[in-house]
Amino acid sequence: MYRKYAISYIRFSTAEQSLGHSYDRQFEEAEEFCNENNIKIVKDYKDLGKSGYKSVNLAPEAGLRYFLNSLKKGEISNPKDTHLLIESLDRLSRAQVTTSLKLFLDILNYGISIITLADGEVYEKGCKLQDILTSVMMLAKAHQESKDKSYRIGKVWKSKKEEARAEAKKKSGTGKKVTALTKMCPFWLKVVKENGRYVYEEKEQEVKTIKLIFALATGNALDHEEKLSVSVENIKFSSIEIARLLNKEGIPIIKSGNRKRTTYWHASNINKILTNKAVLGVYQPKILMTKEDEHRDEFNETYTIDKQYYENDGKEIREFFPIIISKEHFDSATYNREKKFKGKRGKKGKRFSNLFNGVALCRSCQSSMVHSDKGTSQKGKRWVYLQCSNARIKGGCKATSINYSILEYNVLQFIQGTNFSELTCDVQLPTDIEIKYQENIIDKLENKLNKVSKQFHKYMEYDDENDPDFAEEIKQKLEELRKEKRTLNTKFNSEKVILANMLTRNSSVSLDEMSFRTLVKGIDISNKQKENDDIYFKRQKINAVLTLLISHIYVDTLRLKALIFYKSNVIQLVDIKDEIATGTVFSTVRLPSFKFAANIDESFHKTFEDGLYNLVMMLIDGKMNVASKSPDEAENEGLANLEKNFSHVMSFPQKLANTFKVGGYNFKVEFNKEKYWFEVNQK
Repeated sequence: MYRKYAISYIRFSTAEQSLGHSYDRQFEEAEEFCNENNIKIVKDYKDLGKSGYKSVNLAPEAGLRYFLNSLKKGEISNPKDTHLLIESLDRLSRAQVTTSLKLFLDILNYGISIITLADGEVYEKGCKLQDILTSVMMLAKAHQESKDKSYRIGKVWKSKKEEARAEAKKKSGTGKKVTALTKMCPFWLKVVKENGRYVYEEKEQEVKTIKLIFALATGNALDHEEKLSVSVENIKFSSIEIARLLNKEGIPIIKSGNRKRTTYWHASNINKILTNKAVLGVYQPKILMTKEDEHRDEFNETYTIDKQYYENDGKEIREFFPIIISKEHFDSATYNREKKFKGKRGKKGKRFSNLFNGVALCRSCQSSMVHSDKGTSQKGKRWVYLQCSNARIKGGCKATSINYSILEYNVLQFIQGTNFSELTCDVQLPTDIEIKYQENIIDKLENKLNKVSKQFHKYMEYDDENDPDFAEEIKQKLEELRKEKRTLNTKFNSEKVILANMLTRNSSVSLDEMSFRTLVKGIDISNKQKENDDIYFKRQKINAVLTLLISHIYVDTLRLKALIFYKSNVIQLVDIKDEIATGTVFSTVRLPSFKFAANIDESFHKTFEDGLYNLVMMLIDGKMNVASKSPDEAENEGLANLEKNFSHVMSFPQKLANTFKVGGYNFKVEFNKEKYWFEVNQK
């Protein structure tokens, strides 16, 4: 005789089944059974698209787990008057028999009976041994079917990937299209039938958007090509800034398939594109791996779920997809994401309030200067300051705050009168040979990494049930390979960043002083009539120009001076006491750089460079005046003092070289007037 109440449990494994009638069929079967037998359905649990083979339906957030926890908590009233309705036992579990049988018996021990609607069988606590054996056989059969299916699918995919690898290698460099592996592909491509076979074809608008994203990320966007409402030349945008710009321009978001997505760009969308090697034409085959993941329920009882994850399956296949981004631009974008914006991803505000973000440092302790906006007074005066981050947290620095507006106005007025081409001259760039050498290092590491990965997968296929004698040895070998993979991955990523840095430095930068002056005119942050985005992108461009030109700006809050260090070794001193008139002349000094011979250890590079730098800073601070008769006569004239004693700066490297003779090092220092650097050689 059937009981009064029923709980329905519905499960299917794949998302594709949700498009069919699996859910409707299971629900209708349960509903029809209850109507015919005068049973009331009091609760239903669902695990849609969750595998019973890997016990995903036992995960903490799964419907079956909620049902089991409700049983343990006593939240299901009258369990002895309640059925659990399932289509068949394999809906409950397709895991190994030890797991599925325990689950089956645990449910019965709580007093609830299990009815399989497909065959009308009823299982309950105290049922006959024959019924238990039948259930064991059915659960074992379900597991074996899933295991066989998984094996067959894996074998088919392995064959497909080998064919794809062979075809891509054969057609490499010919410009011919590779046969599509499946209809699934990167979202900027589509699969079309061409000459009797399916191939990949670019989606025009989506590819155009992706090229724009990479151009913005690498600073290679050109205004006359992109035709945007704001100037983007020479700016390296962060992911969040790219998203903001695309939304402002009304450029539609690229969607993947028919899945529901937001209609606005976010930084996460941009990051997925910038890190997807498919834009290089690369297809990286994956292999589905599993590992046991132990969980504890609310009652501190442990249970195990097979957690699935993907690993690279062999070497990546190049020239498989259409190539839409060059490797140079891809690596450059990677470098900018990992290095350029490191440590300065903070909120820039609606109008990019701090133009000196990333370049302003405290003169006293070299800590970064932070922007602080205290709002507007009743008389309309804005209270905006720059403050040493170390002093702000009472870290020992005595530097005070300074008026940000005066600093911004004076520095920009000064830079407007600067010849940008002089500031970017004599920059040492990597040669083609050096770049090729770095690429070879990366290729060798990649080959070694693929070789180790192949070994790892080979050992992962070992079946310890059939050959337990070698289980411990295999486990140890897997751990060794896993460590080697981690080490190689770290080295591989590190060398890639070095290459990206070299490529970025080689990117040509053209700066127009006149356009910079025009840009400065429209950046007044207090102008409420202008839109936030208009102000933001203009100020962002100025920040980009400053970052390209300037190594750092030392802000001296005690003397009210700003000391600008350009990347070309030019130093300028700006007064920030009051706002000044355009055209005021300031002190400017250009320091020589160093060119070291290949046989000189890098530790000496730093010694020479730091020694010269420290000497220069002492002269600027007026702490030594070698032209004076005594230290008491030292003048505090900033760069004027440095200019007066510049001969001492020029003679310093050779004097420093002489001090190393005691240690047995014989350095020769010569000044190259044409290159404006010290050439340091070892005799």
